[in-house]
Amino acid sequence: EARGAQLVSVASNPLDAVWEDQPPPPLGSARVHPLSLAGEDAVAKRARMGAAVAEAGAASAVLTLPDSVAWLLNIRGSDISRSPVMHGFAVLHSDARVDLFTDPDKLDGDVRAHLGNEVSIHAPDALAGVVAGLKGPVLLDPKSCPLWFAEQLDAAGIERMSGDDPCILPKACKTLEELAGMRAAHLRDGAAMATFLCWLDTALAAGETLTEIAIVEKLESFRAANGDLEDISFETICGSGPHGAIVHYRVSRETDRELVPGELLLVDSGAQYPDGTTDITRTMATGAVTGQQRRHFTLVLKGMIAISETRWPSGLSGRDLDPFARRALWQAGLDFDHGTGHGVGACLNVHEGPQSLSRRGSAPLVPGMILSNEPGFYVEGAYGIRIENLVVVEEAGVPPGGTRPMLGFETITWCPIDRRLIDTVLLTPGERVWLDGYHARVLESIGPLCAPEVQAWLEAACAPLGDGPGVVEEVQMSDRITVQPHAGVVSIRAGGAVLAETTRALVLREAGYDPVYYLPREDAGIEFLEVSETRTTCPHKGEATHYDLEVKSGRISDAAWSYEDPIEAVAAIKGYVAFYGNKVTVSTG
Repeated sequence: EARGAQLVSVASNPLDAVWEDQPPPPLGSARVHPLSLAGEDAVAKRARMGAAVAEAGAASAVLTLPDSVAWLLNIRGSDISRSPVMHGFAVLHSDARVDLFTDPDKLDGDVRAHLGNEVSIHAPDALAGVVAGLKGPVLLDPKSCPLWFAEQLDAAGIERMSGDDPCILPKACKTLEELAGMRAAHLRDGAAMATFLCWLDTALAAGETLTEIAIVEKLESFRAANGDLEDISFETICGSGPHGAIVHYRVSRETDRELVPGELLLVDSGAQYPDGTTDITRTMATGAVTGQQRRHFTLVLKGMIAISETRWPSGLSGRDLDPFARRALWQAGLDFDHGTGHGVGACLNVHEGPQSLSRRGSAPLVPGMILSNEPGFYVEGAYGIRIENLVVVEEAGVPPGGTRPMLGFETITWCPIDRRLIDTVLLTPGERVWLDGYHARVLESIGPLCAPEVQAWLEAACAPLGDGPGVVEEVQMSDRITVQPHAGVVSIRAGGAVLAETTRALVLREAGYDPVYYLPREDAGIEFLEVSETRTTCPHKGEATHYDLEVKSGRISDAAWSYEDPIEAVAAIKGYVAFYGNKVTVSTG
């Protein structure tokens, strides 16, 4: 307006008039997203969201984000590349009814039966007529709703109000089943990543000529090999040398370049599986590493570890935590010009709100939210560094000696971090403990899913850091592991049933690991457990006996473990049983 310009709405898109080879709208088929993965049926979601609309003072709400529609109705689609959603709009009424606007040909009999009679299906050209007949007030989210809806309501004299899409926050707070699916997807994806990194090291050692496109294609082939890949979750960023300094670089036939030994290689990639969405970045050495590269990498790693370990009181948002990822870089006069992390959907969009770790992240972080933890550093024209894991906001309880309950992060990404790029002098003893613990968990979690040659590579990649000049003190066992009574209920569910529940659980916290809840044997549903042949040894706890779990849906192998004769430092867990959170649902209260 200051320059005399004005935005004017038009009845049709001017581009359509000149786009002669415009393809028709996509007609990808929709599918039901099962309750076992969603954790809440669509009827309950519609009732809950309808009540939220009424509480906001509206009669209905217009949903224009495809992932909100997909989440609300427990359906997934195939209209949009890299995201399992379909094109369409929806109107959610306060009485839980929904008007869904999409091409009816996308919805087969199974999907229609799943949607039920309270979801009315309309062709897209019926949208204007239905909107004009709505009862007000109608809730519109100005951050995502096209202006067209406001104009249609105004023209019909229907009252409208502004507010958040009612599905945004509930969608971000994952159910126990969604979290279990995401953990399982990340184990599968971690094994594919380990296979890829093993191949990369082998190819480089053999002197093979590799291009960025060839690397991208190879990584996707490893993900596809497990048989569960539906799509990648975004176009893979594969930046070698100077291309790595371009934060959102996309390789093309025109920009593709050969990898030069000694350059850093940054690969940011992800996948869509039926049970979850992944997003991971690793930066790898391809030859001799300079001191500057190693220093910059380690400063980024320190930021990633700081976010992984941080604890904070309820009510804080991503902008409050973002500085933790930058402190080491700031101390060196360095920084990166993107957010530390974004929200991630569960078998939905790889980017979702309202949660984020950034200077603009104003939404309070609450349990169940999933975010990326991906600090970086970039030297224009030379190289880029980024390390990314996904983390889940969880209740961390009251720390020993503390008085207030805290929130924290559970890491769900399992893949080695390139130890060749780490300057151990720059790491504190606590950071070394975290990294060694993380790598031990990587080996334990994804090693059994890998081929023998990859397992051998993984063992070397996950070996503890060697003693370096930066190690000036030992970390005591009491600093590494604590065992305390859990002040609440711990429940174990599998196959749709509660198998065990106790108020007498112990919680074991170990540096670099997520909390583990141990149930007294008499409360652990021991009648469902059968000793398996698996035995593992932990240097800090002793030899573990593993158990298979028998449920109605079948046998779950190695679902639980116990230490029959634990070492003295953790003697309290003798007579207790713990369960793998990626194989059963472990809930705490």
